[in-house]
Amino acid sequence: MTTDDFHTTTSTAVEEANDRRRQDRRRAGGGPGRRARRHRRPGRGLRRRPRRLDGGGRHPRSDGEEPEYVETPSGVVGRFTDEGTMDVFKMALPGLVNTDLVTGLREAGVDAVGLSGVDGGLLTGARKSAVRVVEDGKRKIRRGDHSGTIESVNADLLETLLAAGHTPVASPPMLADDGVAVNTDADRAAAAVAGALGATLVVLTDVEGVYADPDDPATRIASVATPEEYEALTEAAEGFMTRKVMAVTEALEAGATEAVVASANADSPIVAALDGGGTHVLPGAIA
Repeated sequence: MTTDDFHTTTSTAVEEANDRRRQDRRRAGGGPGRRARRHRRPGRGLRRRPRRLDGGGRHPRSDGEEPEYVETPSGVVGRFTDEGTMDVFKMALPGLVNTDLVTGLREAGVDAVGLSGVDGGLLTGARKSAVRVVEDGKRKIRRGDHSGTIESVNADLLETLLAAGHTPVASPPMLADDGVAVNTDADRAAAAVAGALGATLVVLTDVEGVYADPDDPATRIASVATPEEYEALTEAAEGFMTRKVMAVTEALEAGATEAVVASANADSPIVAALDGGGTHVLPGAIA
């Protein structure tokens, strides 16, 4: 392992209190897919500490309500964050989830430090109070959203921790321009950090990468190195995979050295992704 690598993980969930202790405490990456995810403890099976930046997944709220997802006019599916959901996020992400991840990583020998996007102004940007959505085939404006778009990453804070031998474990919420903590897309948050650090982005999900035919794992796109291959990649992405490809694009545009969409179900998923698993996208693809 090297000590100058970066690990940040995010989650968008809180489970019922009685279930928390029974579940595996590793939560990395994700999105809806066709197979159940096998949960692993943080750091399990790592042969080296990767420069890892990965995003969150889908879980029910702690009040028993299912999270609400909306579709934008461009076809991107995302979570609608009302005030109640935002309160759950603030308890779950920088609290329960981040603490459990840091605990597991430290048990595995990683000198992890937990952060939220609010800490030290790590993730900042504009707040979105309303979003354009498509409901029943009609375009509408939904108000009351508590989310934002990351415009700045405090890379100095992360570099300081890395230089001291620590491994930052970062999660939403972010700090909006009006001084309020708001939700932000986990994969795109990881993409912003990857770009700011010139790192490799690894987005974990529950399929083995981006498939040319979304229903056929045998059509996994292994490598994307040219604009033509990138166009085919964007055409193949559907539903939640569209947002993951968006994160890949933003990471590379911001300075990431590579971006990977890979399976969280693999043994040692981060190492497997960095060793060639999943779909690898290179900067030249978006040139």
